[in-house]
Amino acid sequence: MAQITVSISDELEQSLRSFADKSGYATLSALVTDAIRDKLKGDSPEYWQRVNMVLQLKNNQLLETLIGDRELVEGRDWQMSSTYEILQSGYAADYRSAFEYVSRDELSKEVAHSVYDILDVYRDLQWAVREIGDDKLANDVLFPGFDGNNDYERLGYANHLIRNGRWEMIKPEGGIRNSHGAEPDYQKMVERHKEVRSQKRSESYDYKPLTRAEVEYIMKGDR
Repeated sequence: MAQITVSISDELEQSLRSFADKSGYATLSALVTDAIRDKLKGDSPEYWQRVNMVLQLKNNQLLETLIGDRELVEGRDWQMSSTYEILQSGYAADYRSAFEYVSRDELSKEVAHSVYDILDVYRDLQWAVREIGDDKLANDVLFPGFDGNNDYERLGYANHLIRNGRWEMIKPEGGIRNSHGAEPDYQKMVERHKEVRSQKRSESYDYKPLTRAEVEYIMKGDR
């Protein structure tokens, strides 16, 4: 592991050590490493900026509930009162637990684009099968989803996209999108889909549905 020596004032060191203790960091090195990692994320909002955004959105949601004369807080809702008290009183040791539902990790653009590619494949497959009119084939091209235990990031993002109107035409298998690890080799499907689409573009400017042979090739690779 690499080591870097940095000179700071005594006052800043005391502030860092105090912050590390209050925030639950085991060492000063862990705090500095975390701060550097957050800084390197570039234009992405930092964790507590995102927490503040979530607070504002939640507050707006509760106001809309009041205006709509509906029950203010349901059993599944996030409890505002406790979080408000923690922030108002400055109970720094409780910040992490109060906002545990706000993920500290961010979904990388590479992972997001892999989800786009896979959803594009299934959108194309399902469109083609509707044109073909084959019920058995339609069942074969249902979207299995992602493994909720080992690939929960992509599963969550796919659900988010479909739930919010992007790729909403994708029909999942069994009404859910948790594959439990039984999904096909998506990477190979994406590669074959791009190959087929590239060839079709070279033949025509029109975006036409896939043929039965192309659907079967993308699904199984037998061509």
